[in-house]
Amino acid sequence: MPSLLDQTTEHRNHIKHEALTFSLSELVNMYKAKPKEIEIRPDFQRLFRWPREQQSSFIESLILEMPIPPLFFFETIDGAWDLLDGLQRLSTIIKFLGMGGDTPPHVQGIKGNEDIWHYENEHDLTTPLQLLRGEYLTELEGLTFVRLPAQLQLNLKRARLHVYVLKRETKPMYKYEVFKRLNRGGLRLEDQEMRNCSIRMLDHHFPTFLQDVSKDAEFAKAMGIDYEPQSAYMLEESRNEC
Repeated sequence: MPSLLDQTTEHRNHIKHEALTFSLSELVNMYKAKPKEIEIRPDFQRLFRWPREQQSSFIESLILEMPIPPLFFFETIDGAWDLLDGLQRLSTIIKFLGMGGDTPPHVQGIKGNEDIWHYENEHDLTTPLQLLRGEYLTELEGLTFVRLPAQLQLNLKRARLHVYVLKRETKPMYKYEVFKRLNRGGLRLEDQEMRNCSIRMLDHHFPTFLQDVSKDAEFAKAMGIDYEPQSAYMLEESRNEC
C-alpha cells in the first residue's frame, strides 16, 4: 500500500494551477469574445439565480472596493476556460458591465414599468442591470452602468479580481472534485441560523450560555416551557453550522 507521501505526490502531480488577476473589463471581453474564451455555464454549474437585490449588493461591494472571493476556472483542451466557482458573481459583472446599453426607451421613465421590466429580466445577461438602493450607497438606486458617473465606470472597468485556473494538464476528475469541494458548504442558512452565526462572530459567550441552559430540563420546568431533547439537538446542529 502506498505511503501518505507517495499518495500526496501522485495526486499533486495531476493538479496544476495558476494564480492570476484580471480586470472586470478583461473578464467581460473574454466572455463576449467569439468564440467565447470563458464559459460561465458548464454542465455541472448552477444557473444564474441571484435576485436583483443580491446583484445590486454585489455591485455596491465592487464600487466600495470590498474584498471579493476569487473565481475558479478549468482550462479546456482548446484553451478556453470553464467556470468552476463564481457563477453568480461573474454573471452579475457581465450583466452590469457587459451589455453597454440602458433600459429600453419604451419603458424608461414610465412610473412602475421600468422597475417591472428589470425584475422580469433580472436573470437575462443580454439586458442591463438597474441597481436598487445600496446599503451604504443609497444614490445607486435606479442606475445602470451607463448612468454611473464616468469616474465610477472607469474604476469598475479597471477593478481586478483574483482568478485561479486549473491548467489543461490537470485530470478532468479533479475539475469536478474542486467544484464539489468549493460548493460543499453552500447550503443556504435559515434567517435564525444567520443571526446565530452573526452574533457568535461578535461574542460567543452569551449565545453559548443560552444554548447550554436550553438543554437543562430543570430550567425548562422553572420557565414553564416544554423541554424537548430533539429541539435542543437541532439547536446544537445550528451552532455547529457556524
